[in-house]
Parts: sequence; structure tokens; C-alpha cells
Amino acid sequence: MKKLLAFLLLGWLTLSVGYGQAISPYLAGQNAWLPQGYGGVTYNGILNQLWPVVKKSKVQMIRIGGNGVEFHLPSGPEYVALIDSIRRIGAEPMVQVPEGRGRYTSAQAAAVVNYVNITMNRHVKYWIVGNEPNLNSATYGSPTSVSRVAAYIKEWASAMKAVDPSILIVGPEASFYDTSYLNPLIGGANDITGQDANGRYYVDIVSFHSYPFSGTQTRAQVLAAAQTLSANVDRLLTLMSNANALHNRTGANALQWAVTEFN
Repeated sequence: MKKLLAFLLLGWLTLSVGYGQAISPYLAGQNAWLPQGYGGVTYNGILNQLWPVVKKSKVQMIRIGGNGVEFHLPSGPEYVALIDSIRRIGAEPMVQVPEGRGRYTSAQAAAVVNYVNITMNRHVKYWIVGNEPNLNSATYGSPTSVSRVAAYIKEWASAMKAVDPSILIVGPEASFYDTSYLNPLIGGANDITGQDANGRYYVDIVSFHSYPFSGTQTRAQVLAAAQTLSANVDRLLTLMSNANALHNRTGANALQWAVTEFN
């Protein structure tokens, strides 16, 4: 979205009854914004000067993503430079590869994984496919259809996991909790939670964004927004539970969730 990328929230939740809920070490994080530039675009950001400040915040995960990455694919060395900066402050990267509403291919996504994890041995675990496909934007055009989102996530995930089967795929990165996308994608008519022909799950972590605040919100609206987010997560947990049952996803293979942008 056309807002500063804010903090990152990851929720690794068990769905079994009778067990305590472990708190993810990646509960709080942030996005790698604003950098000097990448993908042929110069932002004139000063993130490279701010890493000591970011370190003091003690965030444990930092996302390389958003519409900057989605429409301007970083080079392999640009990805690695950001990954190395993140790890130098003791955090882990979550890296997005773009679809760009048809601009990029699964082969390009697989090439990024190959360069980062195989050639450069960075062994990044968390990989996002695409960004905000449901967003209607004057800059980026009409939303991508649900069927197209399902198709590209499956294609990208299979290609990327063929390169490195150990990675976890994050998606669909909806711009808000959009039931018209999440309901069909998570165990529904356009399901992305099953396995490919090689027995690898397409998506491991279900993600969406949340921007409830405009800067003029009242206290009542702040409180209501928190309740809305909580209710949306509950809805997602139900979808995930059903999808887990549908595909016999248990233990380490059970679906997880993340809110990767919010304000």
C-alpha cells in the first residue's frame, strides 16, 4: 500500500486443544524500509545508517518486501546486501519475490532462491510470494483475480521449493483481511494449502496486512480496530484448521499465519 511499511507481526499458533500456546520469537519485527534503493529505483533512504537503531529495538525478523520489491525486482547482490545487514543486527530476514501483476516469472523467483540460498549460502528460510494482489491501485492497476493468485502462488512455490525444499512459503499477502480472497484460497475453491506433484506444500504461512489507522482515529476507533484484528485472526485460524484437516497437515507441516504489514 502507499504507506510507510510498518511493523511485522508473526503468529505461530498451535491449533490442538489442551496445550499451551508458544509465543513466537518473531512476534515483533519490522520492514526493511526505506533503503537507498534496489531494482533500478533510487529511494534515497538512509536505512543503511539506521541499522544500529533498529538493533536497539530488538526486533527478531525483518521483511524485505512491499510494492517496491513487487514491481522492481532487486538484483541478487541487492537481496544479499539487505539479508546480511539484517543478520548483522541479530535478526532473521523474510524475503519477498515478486509476481508484479504479470511482470515476473516463477523462473525468476527460483533464480533468486538459487542465488541467495545455494550460490551465496545464505539459507533464508522465509520467502514471500507476491504482495497485495487484491489492492486496487491507480499506480498498479486492478486487483489480480483469485484464480490467478492461486495459480501463481502454486507455480512460484513449486519452482522455489524445487531449488530449496527447506524453505517456507508465505502468502497471499492480502492488503487487508479480504474474505473474498482468503476464504477461497485457504481450503476453498482456489485452495493453495495442498501439495504439488512432488509432495511439497505450496504455502506454509498465511499472511495479510492491516491498516486500520488514518492518523485521525479516535480512542474508540483504536479499541475497535484491535477487536477487529483479533476477530480476523480467529476467522483465519478456523480456515487454517479446516485446511489442515483437509490436507492432513499436522506438526511442523501445520499452517501458520502472519500479519506482515500494519500500522
